[in-house]
Amino acid sequence: MKKLVSLFLAMVMTFCAVSAFAATEINWDALQEQGADMIANGEMVTFDEISVQMWMPNVLIPAELTDEDKAQGYIGYYATESGSAAVAVMYADVNGMTLEDYKAQLAEIGATEIEDAIINGLPAVCYVLEETDTACVAFATEAGYIFEVSGAPKSDGGFASVLMFAMASIQAA
Repeated sequence: MKKLVSLFLAMVMTFCAVSAFAATEINWDALQEQGADMIANGEMVTFDEISVQMWMPNVLIPAELTDEDKAQGYIGYYATESGSAAVAVMYADVNGMTLEDYKAQLAEIGATEIEDAIINGLPAVCYVLEETDTACVAFATEAGYIFEVSGAPKSDGGFASVLMFAMASIQAA
């Protein structure tokens, strides 16, 4: 358990560290050895809509998306059997908004801890929605869409560490 807590703290520090000159860089290859035990309990899933893949833990079960879910931009939704934790994956048309524009919108809706990041070579913005206990990471695509992964509850230390690994694994397929 101490090893997991230490690993979690290292991930949080990596995700939330801010540099005055550059975005935080996160590389999945560098984390795989540290998190080998956790990673072995999951698999990479691919979102063909945008040729992106990410690691998803086995404890999160994929939900069957309805046409309404898809119309709202969901391309994946994963939850524990009890429904106590979940990860939502969205691909939303934002009319060509850049990550900078998106960050400005986030501040207006009350997002906190808004930070720039480079995740596996992809520019991203990480943020928190305290009201819903949710951690999020968003990427702007060349097609003018936002690809976003969010997970809750971020306040659950065990789930937060799993969520950080999932977010750190996002990469081109």
